[in-house]
Amino acid sequence: MAAPFSKSAPSTKLVFEKSNFSHQNNNHENIIKGKYFTYAASIILPFNTSLPSVLGEIADQQSACLIKSVPLHHLVDKEFVEGFVKRGCLYILSHGTRIDTQDCVALIPTGHLILHVTKDTYQQLGLEGRPSQYASRGKPSKYVVDVDLTPDFFTPGRKNYDRVLWCLKDRLNLTFDLLVAWTPHEEAICPSSVPKYFESKGFIVTPVPTSAQVQWQTSIQMPVLSSAVSKATEDSCGREALWEWLGAVACGIDMSEASADSYISTLACPTPSVNCPRCCVIHLSGFLTPAASLWLLKKVRSEVEQAEGGVRWASVTLHGFLDSPVSAKSREHGFFLEGDNVHSFVVFSNKDYWLYSAYGHHDVCQ
Repeated sequence: MAAPFSKSAPSTKLVFEKSNFSHQNNNHENIIKGKYFTYAASIILPFNTSLPSVLGEIADQQSACLIKSVPLHHLVDKEFVEGFVKRGCLYILSHGTRIDTQDCVALIPTGHLILHVTKDTYQQLGLEGRPSQYASRGKPSKYVVDVDLTPDFFTPGRKNYDRVLWCLKDRLNLTFDLLVAWTPHEEAICPSSVPKYFESKGFIVTPVPTSAQVQWQTSIQMPVLSSAVSKATEDSCGREALWEWLGAVACGIDMSEASADSYISTLACPTPSVNCPRCCVIHLSGFLTPAASLWLLKKVRSEVEQAEGGVRWASVTLHGFLDSPVSAKSREHGFFLEGDNVHSFVVFSNKDYWLYSAYGHHDVCQ
């Protein structure tokens, strides 16, 4: 007899807000600055007739790398902490690890080293932590260990530091492939100092460039939007229908009238709509820092606000890593059912914006 399937799909959370970039209390920068680990960005530019300048400039905004087989104790080395953790925003994430069944690690810009480990690893490690808040009650399978690297007393010779180093190096020598990006506080310092540091230690360092894929969609129906009205009316599309349309366009789904009776998809553009002769869809992938994401949003805003003709709005969607130990800032990232961690900005020519924040069932909304 086959095992029964759950009758309900995993539920997710979709939070919507609207504001204006010129408002003093807008929240867009806080949202992006708290999204530490982004692996992809999708840009939709309706009525666009030429490639935006963002494609030629995104590579200059940051440098990221993959460092192979790094023992974790190197991240608490005093030279590393003083030279990089305290002198910039450091983003480190374990690569190729699954948060629900494997050990994962992250070092976030606040200087906290976060270990999301299995029960077996936790029992062998010897560092104080807590059960994952998403683990089964009474029988936790994952534990979280949070080590603050920034206090002045966290230094060789002190009891706390020496114990952390001993646990990571001698008691259980955890090793990870690490994605690394660094934004120094001082502009005169080169971000490539981090990969050079690891190369000097004998590690294999591979650059992680930001790659771009461009799709041109022609003669598609595009929703009519009013930045002031997010509910569906006779004159403008509603926020729920737009969210679905953005996802369909990003995935290249045919929503023409000819596909309405298709066996594969019955999705259609919401009404009211207008014909868009050319729509540019850009997919960026890499290891994007919050600074790069903010720059990207600013460039798309500029494209919309300065464009002539029919350009009224555009969208930027940021996709966070599904297996990151954290989602928003230092909040623990949910797992088991899904790992949704997506933010979509719809920017208008009058500086208004809509923000969609999609979280997994277990995640706490930012």
